Amino acid sequence: MSHWFTMETSLISETAIKKAANSMGFQVRHNQKCRGYNGQIKECDLVMKLPGEYDLGFQKQADGSFTVVADFWSDHISKYLADPQVLAKANEMYPAIAKEQGHQVAEAYLADAKMSRFMREFGYYLVEEVAQNQGLNFSHYITEDGSIKIELTGEPYLTGVN
Repeated sequence: MSHWFTMETSLISETAIKKAANSMGFQVRHNQKCRGYNGQIKECDLVMKLPGEYDLGFQKQADGSFTVVADFWSDHISKYLADPQVLAKANEMYPAIAKEQGHQVAEAYLADAKMSRFMREFGYYLVEEVAQNQGLNFSHYITEDGSIKIELTGEPYLTGVN
């Protein structure tokens, strides 16, 4: 039986993927086998090695972005990459989403939740990267509820302006 899932989400920065993984204590390796259920593997361009028998893989697309490829069976990935509150809410909403929008949409929603903490970290590092590339100053703070608030200051580089 296969549980592999490819997410529609495109991650546009290899650097942000690596920084997010590192901030969570994981390494990303190039051209590795991504591990899943019962020893099944998928070849991936990038692989975040996780404890246990499952990994999170990334496939590079023609446009340079990466899609997520992983076996989201059970809680093997979510125990390392999920925000527990986000995952609990997704599990609660799963039956209603499946009924209203179909099983595939509900599975995608749940897969997103199973890596929600990683995606929050990725978003943070992506904003930091874009801000730096635009010459903006980047600062942040974490609120009581764990949200990250970001402040960008300065004048962005303008391209294509005469």
